[in-house]
Amino acid sequence: MKPENKTRKKLWEFPHNFQCSIAGTCLTLAEARKIGRKFGVTSDDPTQLDAAVHSFIVREASKQGLVSTHVCNLLNRKFEGMIRKSASANTPPKVLAFWREACNSGLVPSAYWAALTSPALDEDGMIRIFSDVHMLSHINGSNNVALMRRLAHTERALEENLEKQSELQRRSAMREQNLRKKIDIETTKTEVARQQLESHGDRKSPEIRETNRSLEAKLQKLQLQNSTLSHALCERNRDLAAARNILNVRNETIADLRKLIESYESRFKADPAPDESAMHPAIEGMQ
Repeated sequence: MKPENKTRKKLWEFPHNFQCSIAGTCLTLAEARKIGRKFGVTSDDPTQLDAAVHSFIVREASKQGLVSTHVCNLLNRKFEGMIRKSASANTPPKVLAFWREACNSGLVPSAYWAALTSPALDEDGMIRIFSDVHMLSHINGSNNVALMRRLAHTERALEENLEKQSELQRRSAMREQNLRKKIDIETTKTEVARQQLESHGDRKSPEIRETNRSLEAKLQKLQLQNSTLSHALCERNRDLAAARNILNVRNETIADLRKLIESYESRFKADPAPDESAMHPAIEGMQ
């Protein structure tokens, strides 16, 4: 049987402790920080500012006022598309089905807000959805620990590779510099030999012919050395380019891990201790 209420629920109309789950799931860390700045939230310990902002939003969201209205309007605008998709879910089972499908697709924040505020959702369905998100926070909290360990390990490996990379680049630069000097020297020698060969080209005495053969052999040797040095320089440049590509891939891995961790942290923050006397009976003990 559909609830008689046809309007979507407001943030302050939910039972106690729902506001904490909604703020922690539906607001990103950046959005929460922006709200904190807007309403002047501060903390003596800068490392605890995010926790102070979260606690402030949760406390103010439980009552109708400037903060709760601002957050409610923000979420309605942010998840407008998902709210429209949920409009056809006009019975509790349909709302739950909508929630399951969106949740399985990874659309937890938007579906959570759209489903909870649906006028078709009954109390039992509301508790079920709250329980799903509550367990997701535990699961993702465990995953977050593993990701943090993986990130720390990757960062340590990256630091070691950066040191090796810096040393490799330094040696490669010196090697390249030395190779270029040798090429310049051999090029100069080659040019001198060619000039000597040309200057004796018109003389036909046995001594001159012998000198010409010697100069030609020297010229070929110098050209071969020049080619060898040029090839070595190309190989060194290819090695350096490959090392740089490896470094770029590892930097991208670090960036992806950080984004993933920030995503988990923004969705599932630790809940502050609730007022047990005002807590909804069906969610008591979900800490």
